[in-house]
Amino acid sequence: MKNLRTSEPRNFKLLLTSVLLFFALALQAQNWTPSGANFTLSNANGTIGTTTNHSLDFRTNNLSRLRIHSNGSIGIGGINNAQRLMQLHGTGPILAEMGSPIPPPAGSESMLVITNTESGSTAWDGLRLGLQGNVASLGTVDKLRMDVFNGPALLSLREDGRITMFTSAFSYDAKFAIRSVGENALFIDNSNNTNGYGVRVQVSQNNVDAYSVTSGVNNSRFVVKGDGRVGVNTGTIGAGFILDVNGRTRTQNIEVQKIAGSVPLVVKDATTTQLIVTSEGVVGVGTANPSTDYLLDVAGKLRACEVRVNNPGWCDFVFEPDYKLLPLGELKTFIKENKHLPEMPSEKQVIEAGGIDLAQMNAALLQRSEENTLYIIALEEKINRLSSIVDAQTKLLEKLTNSTKSDE
Repeated sequence: MKNLRTSEPRNFKLLLTSVLLFFALALQAQNWTPSGANFTLSNANGTIGTTTNHSLDFRTNNLSRLRIHSNGSIGIGGINNAQRLMQLHGTGPILAEMGSPIPPPAGSESMLVITNTESGSTAWDGLRLGLQGNVASLGTVDKLRMDVFNGPALLSLREDGRITMFTSAFSYDAKFAIRSVGENALFIDNSNNTNGYGVRVQVSQNNVDAYSVTSGVNNSRFVVKGDGRVGVNTGTIGAGFILDVNGRTRTQNIEVQKIAGSVPLVVKDATTTQLIVTSEGVVGVGTANPSTDYLLDVAGKLRACEVRVNNPGWCDFVFEPDYKLLPLGELKTFIKENKHLPEMPSEKQVIEAGGIDLAQMNAALLQRSEENTLYIIALEEKINRLSSIVDAQTKLLEKLTNSTKSDE
């Protein structure tokens, strides 16, 4: 700000010196007759001007074109407001056109105003450069588009309040847009309608970093690619991944939407799949291709503190009075012919089925155990009966023995 202040008098002195030199040469070349008691023209000391508190006015066709006010301010183009340090007005680039004086903004210490026919010449019109305290301002109000450029670099401040960079053509609904070569762009909007957005990034290629956070030069911490892929703690996102996280994650809830033909969840090392959840809800542990016949397919050992299996039907019917227990002779014949117990799968059947149904097998084993209990009870009853017979016969034999001895 100090440089701007100190440079203004130098610029105006240079402009004033040039104007005065021009008119001094013109006066020497032509027969001009200065008039008025307050006007002086001296060839001796090289001065031209007034000697009292009056302005110096230069005219053509009797119209004011350049006025140097007694306070040192300059008006060009017919605007004669002494409150401006310099004021320019015209129909084109400083072409002469008379207009009404423009009052300065409140508190403005100095102001340069450039206006033309399109901008108007009323209050706040045109391009204004001003100072107020330690604040410098440059701008227009609502009639002009302001372009600031340096070669291909361009900043465009539009009359409707929108801002663009690198382009003055504005076909977007954003309040702020940065658009570079290849349609790469950044848009900021404060719209509150249903189609509004906060910040939107547009890129021309899928593998371009639309948004990136780095620590240092090449240490990517967070990146969003043009096709929507996201990398966390990595700038190289694995093929086929929408989200690639290089590190630990923590969450309270994960919800995976079922999409036919996709694999919602896979846990693997470099070569081996450790866990997989298919879109059909099948979970595979230790296998990349779990069987669709099961909801859980574990290729390996399974350890648990408790396993609960739904009851497929229990076997207490064995103890009903009308239950027909297979005689042991028939059971012996069945085992000899089939090499397995009745209602139990054979080895061939287990191999063909790829295993056993744990619930059904437990129920079948329980049925065999209950039947064995009945066999044991029946055998005990038979043994007790035989024992009673033996005891009776033993007593009878002892009696007969004793009777024979007494007869002797």
